[in-house]
Amino acid sequence: MGQGVALSLGSGAGAAGSSVSLPINLASSGGAQTPALQWTFSYPAGITGVTVTAGSVATNAQKSITCNGNTCLIYGLNQNIIADGLLATATFQVTAGAVASSIPIQMSSVIAASPTGSSIPATGVAGAISVSQSAVMSGVTCTTSVLITPSSTACTVSLTGAAQAGGFLVALSSSNVSLTVPPSVTVTAGQTTASFNVTAASVTTDQSAIITAGSGGSAKTVTLSLVGPVRLSSLTCLSASLTTNSSTTCLISLNKAAASPAVVTLSSNKAVLGVAGSVTVPGGQSSANFTVTSGTIVGSQTAVITASFSGSSLPVTLMVTAPLPTADSVTPSGGAGVSQTFSFVFSDSQSATNLTTAAILIAPTLAYPNTCFVIYDRIHGTIQLQWDNAMGAQSKQLASTSVLQNSQCSIGATSVTASPLSIAVSIDITFRGVFSGLKNIYLYGADGDGSINTGWVQRGTYSVNTVAPPLPSVDSVSPSGGAGTSQTFSFVFSDSQNINNLSAAAILIAPSLTAANSCFVIYDRNRGTVQLEWDNVTGAASKLITATTKLENSQCSIGATSATTSALSLTISIDITFKSAFSGVKNVYMYAADTDGSINTGWVQKGTYSVTGGAPVPTADSVTPSGGAGPVQTFSFVFSDSQSAANLSAAAILFAPSLTYPNSCFLIYDRNRGTIQLEWDNMTGADAKPIDSTLTLENSQCRIGTTALNTSGLSNTITVNITFKSAFPGLKNIYLYGADTDGTINTGWVQKGTWTSF
Repeated sequence: MGQGVALSLGSGAGAAGSSVSLPINLASSGGAQTPALQWTFSYPAGITGVTVTAGSVATNAQKSITCNGNTCLIYGLNQNIIADGLLATATFQVTAGAVASSIPIQMSSVIAASPTGSSIPATGVAGAISVSQSAVMSGVTCTTSVLITPSSTACTVSLTGAAQAGGFLVALSSSNVSLTVPPSVTVTAGQTTASFNVTAASVTTDQSAIITAGSGGSAKTVTLSLVGPVRLSSLTCLSASLTTNSSTTCLISLNKAAASPAVVTLSSNKAVLGVAGSVTVPGGQSSANFTVTSGTIVGSQTAVITASFSGSSLPVTLMVTAPLPTADSVTPSGGAGVSQTFSFVFSDSQSATNLTTAAILIAPTLAYPNTCFVIYDRIHGTIQLQWDNAMGAQSKQLASTSVLQNSQCSIGATSVTASPLSIAVSIDITFRGVFSGLKNIYLYGADGDGSINTGWVQRGTYSVNTVAPPLPSVDSVSPSGGAGTSQTFSFVFSDSQNINNLSAAAILIAPSLTAANSCFVIYDRNRGTVQLEWDNVTGAASKLITATTKLENSQCSIGATSATTSALSLTISIDITFKSAFSGVKNVYMYAADTDGSINTGWVQKGTYSVTGGAPVPTADSVTPSGGAGPVQTFSFVFSDSQSAANLSAAAILFAPSLTYPNSCFLIYDRNRGTIQLEWDNMTGADAKPIDSTLTLENSQCRIGTTALNTSGLSNTITVNITFKSAFPGLKNIYLYGADTDGTINTGWVQKGTWTSF
């Protein structure tokens, strides 16, 4: 008899969802000796997987087992012969839904090797697993499907068969917190059903709840409807504030439509607000409107409207306001001289027509005699100037060119401009020499009979003198914004009489108004020098304004500087390079002083600048106009760079319905070549011309006429005259694209406007 090897798989039993272990025995015949074996399991869908462990004869032979899927191999780094006996144990996982009573398991592709590596005939003997069927969930039902809350009902879970010994545990849950269920219910052994109670809390709106009963991966559900009573849900009014003798509409809402007319009771806690005693919500509706009316009041107050229905109430609070006059402003609110056109603004919280009187008092203190005391009477359309003793007044019609005067001032042209809530009283006032000195400007406004008034309110001062003193000012910095590591700034300072009065000008670039560790520059006109303060501000490095010497501290270095004067203005130009340690957004403050410095502007912020420490960043800023329509338009496109306008190597402009290039109006500016080009319809080429050329470029969508480039600070402005063709009608988006140097740093396409060509 020839040599042979047989692997036989035992049989076993288990329940659905359990694991069953079966032995694998080795039997050799004809003197066969094998140090290694391989086989493959195959089985139907009732088995989900298998794990295999080495048996005693494999272990004794110092062999290991490894499986790849259902194919297993027993081998070792030796030629030890595996004796007959328990080769391995295979544990099979039976699916929870297994329905077959017996599951066959085959062993195929059995391979046995001799010590010399030759094959030994081998066979595999199948095994089987007997499956015992368990009862599973078949359903869950409740006595009623509709619960009028609050209430409860009984529900029942059912099984496909009788519960086994120990009972059948069913987990329970509810999808709605308003419906409470027990966490579980147990079907006792031998029974097919079990009951449990559910409880519904009171709900304000109709809703549903799903009860889920589950066990062993199987779940059943039942849906219940939770019905709430009709109740008030909200009370709102169109206006939260009413004026005297006005009204508003309010809305009362129910949580759902009323089956029959619902009468809601209304009340007000203040007589100043009147409401009807009730409002009816029609059957089939869920809301109704009602009106609240205010009476006449003197002072502002609040009132509460309350709606009541079915034992519940909802309030809404309304503010009832009386007209309130205000004395807002005077322009100018300061200054000096002997004559001035002042504009005095008065308002009323409800209507400018409520203002009956506006008074202006220009005086050292709040005393009437020997002052410039003017009263505007809206009812009579007059303006009057009080006598010196304030016992009477001269009067004229508002539009009259007559001049009113007393010993302190004379009143010339007057006018009143009204808006819905405000009036502006404009008065030409000339002061007398005897009235010199600093005066306060007081305003007073009154409504109706004057019982509601502002009282006297100081809104400004004015220095009456025959010759106004010199007054320095800080006018501007250019650029007033931007970003980068270096910039040439122009700072403009002025004096109201003569620029030679300006003795000093200072510039502080810092995160806040703190001089230490900042870029702090001082120009001394008398010495003709510019100086940069040290970090600790205990001293400064200085040079002549025209010197090319560089001054620096830890925050910045100062290069070329210059000072240019006109009759009233001084422009200081400074090349500033910022240090990397000074990065971030900085405020630009300016300060100017006359003569000995006693007359000065104080520090005034005039701009900001972002000190950057990284790579230049291009931006596609704007198109002007950014919207409109017409076949011909001159557009201005602005592109910037965070460090220098010269970094911008290319700029592109696309007029198209979407971000698609063919058959569009597509322009490209090339800074290195100094050209602008218009792409062909099919985008396979382009026509180009110098940027400042008057030549015309065109494709089927548009014609490009005069073009120009203007560089200022960090920005490039490209101006292009475009004529759109009739074949290119409709709304077009305007896209911009900017790129630095080799184009690796770019803005991407950015939409900045729209234009309708025809």
